[in-house]
Amino acid sequence: MNKSRIEALTDGIFAVVMTLTVLEFKVPEDGNLFSPNVLLMLLIYVTTFVALASIWNSLHHVMTFIKSNKN
Repeated sequence: MNKSRIEALTDGIFAVVMTLTVLEFKVPEDGNLFSPNVLLMLLIYVTTFVALASIWNSLHHVMTFIKSNKN
């Protein structure tokens, strides 16, 4: 498997995971966006999204050091 296919696979996996993370966030039925539970959940989602984005970015930097195998 060459480098570009691995990059495409990891891009797809990270994109799906990050999309599912965002889609799981639900607005409360009572409309109170500033309750402690909602703010805590928002903080968890933002932290998870930023962590995934950071790992994804780091993976792209690591992939620049890997030589492409053109067999």
